Amino acid sequence: MIGSTVTGELPWELSGGNVGMAFGLEYREERGSYSPGDLAQTGASSTNKSEPTNGKLDSKDIYAEAIFPILDSLELDLAARYADHSITGGDVTWNAGIEFTPLDTLKFRASAATAIRTPNISDLYGGRGETFATVADPCNGIDASTSGQVADNCRSIQSINDRITDQGVFELTQTEAQGTGGTTGGNADVKAETADTWSAGVIWQVMDDLSITLDYYDIAVKDAISTTSRTTVLNRCFDVASSDFSANCNGAAIRDQNGALIEVHSGTSNENNIDTSGFDTEINYTVDLGPGSFRAQLIWNYTNEYVITGIEDGDAVDYVGEVLYPEHRANLNLSYLIDDFNLAWRMRYWHSVVDSVNEENFNFTTGEPLTTYNEIDAVVYHDINARYNFSENFEASVGVRNLFDKEPPILPQGTNSGGTGINTASEAYDVTGRYFYAGVNVRF
Repeated sequence: MIGSTVTGELPWELSGGNVGMAFGLEYREERGSYSPGDLAQTGASSTNKSEPTNGKLDSKDIYAEAIFPILDSLELDLAARYADHSITGGDVTWNAGIEFTPLDTLKFRASAATAIRTPNISDLYGGRGETFATVADPCNGIDASTSGQVADNCRSIQSINDRITDQGVFELTQTEAQGTGGTTGGNADVKAETADTWSAGVIWQVMDDLSITLDYYDIAVKDAISTTSRTTVLNRCFDVASSDFSANCNGAAIRDQNGALIEVHSGTSNENNIDTSGFDTEINYTVDLGPGSFRAQLIWNYTNEYVITGIEDGDAVDYVGEVLYPEHRANLNLSYLIDDFNLAWRMRYWHSVVDSVNEENFNFTTGEPLTTYNEIDAVVYHDINARYNFSENFEASVGVRNLFDKEPPILPQGTNSGGTGINTASEAYDVTGRYFYAGVNVRF
């Protein structure tokens, strides 16, 4: 990355002072590659078959920001950026913020902005990896009398029609339903995500040693990048006019001689719109205690909504309360400092959740929702660490993550959030167990 920035004050004085300005140019180039071992690339290892990733992109940006001190207690911040991305093209984003400080101990702030997330190397060029995640065949259960476009397209496939003729219905066995492989990977046609955001908050210095920050946020993301589920690939393939139907879904679906799916392939795309809102709170308290000082910090998030709307079908689901979107998350950080020695204790809280708000999990044998594994209790992890500054440029530290070796909740095969092979959701829960570490930091 190469960048250049010019900052300073303009000879334009307002009641609160001179206008501050910043201008900049930036060139950024990203290259990414990942090469699985030869055995993994051929599928001869114990892991799923995985292809290598290799790609590059670049972006040329120009930006400007101005701070207008309208009054001693009122400040306006305006910023804009133009980014020319080698893959997705040019985009303009902007930000407008305001801060009002009626008292030395009280500040109000608000902002509105547009944002963009361009696809990364993995989104665009990720090598295809093998998957055996659950996939639903829209032809399962079709018989000669089933009406509708999907049924017509299913019966147009010879192997499915033959099975209906012989057995009266195309009904998959348990082995066939669970045995659909396939791959997922990048997609060079992915576009950028865009977002409209606004927030408002207050900072209150209650007393010298106690401060409280509270912010409300509202974010709307359009064209969110996601991996298209393989079931969605099939539904889109079959729910079309007969004249537009492709029996192999343009190469994305492969069936055996009995009509059962053996492979379904998918990739990244701009699948959804996302609307989320909530509150972020931070409370800091510091007090002298004995020979040192004690500090407590609480960081808490409350998620009011996390609605994902499918761009194509328009279905909207609020996922608050599901594994990756708990209603409450919090960190409590406690530390004690004596001269150059610091001892810290952190507690990480993840609220109680369900595996699926839509009961998308199911028992492979009965097809019924996995109610036993849908309810997941709240989890608290404890971490400790100690640091000592031997000098201004030399620091040593030791610590333990997940001090009490808390095991993650079980999310077995058939659950919506459980990962294949680990039977839990690694994005939410600690899968490493108690973890010791030590290190030194040296500044030159």
